[in-house]
Amino acid sequence: VDPRVPLTQSVISLKVNYLTLWVFLNILMTYILRINRRFYSEIKVQKEIIEKQQLQLRDSNDELAVRNTELTTANRELTYLNDQVRTMNHELENRVSERTRELVERNEKLTEYAFMNAHLLRSPVSRIKGLINLFGITKEADEKERVQSLLNETAEELDQVIHTISERLNKSS
Repeated sequence: VDPRVPLTQSVISLKVNYLTLWVFLNILMTYILRINRRFYSEIKVQKEIIEKQQLQLRDSNDELAVRNTELTTANRELTYLNDQVRTMNHELENRVSERTRELVERNEKLTEYAFMNAHLLRSPVSRIKGLINLFGITKEADEKERVQSLLNETAEELDQVIHTISERLNKSS
């Protein structure tokens, strides 16, 4: 080293150092650019995937909106039909109640008629039949007149019972 030129070696050394630093920085920048390029290409691919997914989601959302509208319409129709069925059931229940009431009334009339037939009608008819048999057996005129008189009374009683039954049945109707 020449003491007279103290910076010469240093300048060359500095130039080499700067050149090395410059080469290193260029290599580093190239590497960073490549990484960035890959990163941005991956981001671009991801963006395209996301856009496709968003499009699919929009389509699915539109489809769901259509289905929702259809289901809402179907629900309204079912609600309307359900209300109609309830109304019809209520009307049928009213009809059944009315007819049941009518049948109960008719049954009561038939029970009353059966009672009248068994008790009120049978008694005079049985007496008439007995008196007719007695009339056929009896030989005396007095006795025949008495049987005939009893037959007339019993026939009147039977007629009265029949009128009573008719009145009761007509009154109930």
